[in-house]
Amino acid sequence: MSELDKIEARLSALEDRLAIIDLYSTYALALDDKDKALLEASFDEGSFFESANPSVPARTGVEANWKRLMHRHSERNFTERHITTTPIITKMESDRAETISECVIIKRDDGGPIAFEMIGRYEDELVRKGGRWVFARRRFIPDT
Repeated sequence: MSELDKIEARLSALEDRLAIIDLYSTYALALDDKDKALLEASFDEGSFFESANPSVPARTGVEANWKRLMHRHSERNFTERHITTTPIITKMESDRAETISECVIIKRDDGGPIAFEMIGRYEDELVRKGGRWVFARRRFIPDT
């Protein structure tokens, strides 16, 4: 492998890592702003979401994630902020990656005081689709 090939490979790996980090921010913003187009841009169509929290139903597909979000917000008036930090890429292949990240969810009910809703960890599988990294599988594990 030539020096130029090595530089190009390193640059490509850095671009992938930055795109994956951006994906986490995009996902949080999509949830917090209830932005369906941004949520759709963050997930593979057949994506699967599950939680170790038994009160959170597993769901497949972007539309199911959207419906769950809209249902939660229709039940009561609240604002949430999802803060996803320290994404670590544990496995990287050309079009697949596995990651772990920490998450804090902060909530404010109808103008009330700010409160921590939940903290935990995401274990994710990502795929590259159409030149973009998206979530293929997400598992949320709340701290107990």
